[in-house]
Amino acid sequence: MAAVTPRLSLGLALLGLLGGACQQTLVLDDSSPDSGRPSGTGGSGGKGVGTADASSDGRCVGGQSLPLQFAADAPQLLVVLDRSSAMSASFGTNDQLHAALSAIQAEVSRYSGGHNGRASIQFTFIDFPDTATDCNAANGCCSSDSTDSYADFQDASTCNGGGPMSCLQSMDRPTAVALGKAYAYYAGGGSQHSNDRYVMLVTDDDPQGPCPANDTACSDAIAAVGDLTDIGVTTEVVAIGAGAPCLSELATAQSGVFPQPYYVAAAPTDLPNMIDDVAQTVADGGCHLTLTQPPAGQITVVFNGVIQPQDSGTTGNGWNYGGNNDTRVFLHGSLCQNFLQGNPNSAFGLQIYAGCAPEQLQNP
Repeated sequence: MAAVTPRLSLGLALLGLLGGACQQTLVLDDSSPDSGRPSGTGGSGGKGVGTADASSDGRCVGGQSLPLQFAADAPQLLVVLDRSSAMSASFGTNDQLHAALSAIQAEVSRYSGGHNGRASIQFTFIDFPDTATDCNAANGCCSSDSTDSYADFQDASTCNGGGPMSCLQSMDRPTAVALGKAYAYYAGGGSQHSNDRYVMLVTDDDPQGPCPANDTACSDAIAAVGDLTDIGVTTEVVAIGAGAPCLSELATAQSGVFPQPYYVAAAPTDLPNMIDDVAQTVADGGCHLTLTQPPAGQITVVFNGVIQPQDSGTTGNGWNYGGNNDTRVFLHGSLCQNFLQGNPNSAFGLQIYAGCAPEQLQNP
């Protein structure tokens, strides 16, 4: 059993992340349909706009107005981690459980707002099986309750440093139970836009065990994924090892999700890359902005003193929004990444204006 790797103290970072989206100043330009999403439960359903307010050479037309205030979405990622006895199997220089914990910790460090960066993901954690008191722990039918403290998650997942062999000794994977707790967490409240909520299931095999019966373990888990889909939550499945038939079914059970949210980490080097792919998809939701009031017409977006172009609405390195009297603005590509990596307390970052930007920023 590999020793537990010392980790950063991420509880404080997570607490900072969970503080909600901050208000900032922003500047925009007008003309394109709503944003698409490469993976998730659909787009935001924008109305689309024409180009009546834009000049043929792309310069701003009309007078300058005051900056608009906005709030960035704070996407939520609930990690559901398998720590059954099988997760003690070797995986490169580590075991599967600790390899998964290390990869997850890297994403928490990257996206939880440390190093003066933007808190772009709200992390929550559930592991299974666990010794919770609300079910028959002796049969391995429990999962932990959800927690937003990485320190608590690490302790629960490693059984206070002893590794999975000192945890509840069970080969069972009550995946449906854990996904049911994820559903309860998301159904319990919050005003997030539905396509900003995710579950990432990290496991090395199909659901199994007497919870309530082994022959329904897969169908129970599929039903739990369906319940999550019904409330607008996307389930991303990361399979460690060779993959498994039911895990693929869990991913494909979600209608309208593209590309298929199923990742098979066959080699140790695959696992951090695939977990990073999921986290990047989730973090992109932090580039979905809500204006505190709808613009009357044209808007102009400026980042670091440079006017940013509108794009097609699904690809590119610019921005688009839902049209006149809409309050949703979407950043894409490099503009999105620069925004996420910027210091949210900086006065020199993303700005949105109703009408034209200040004259000193206008294109020649």
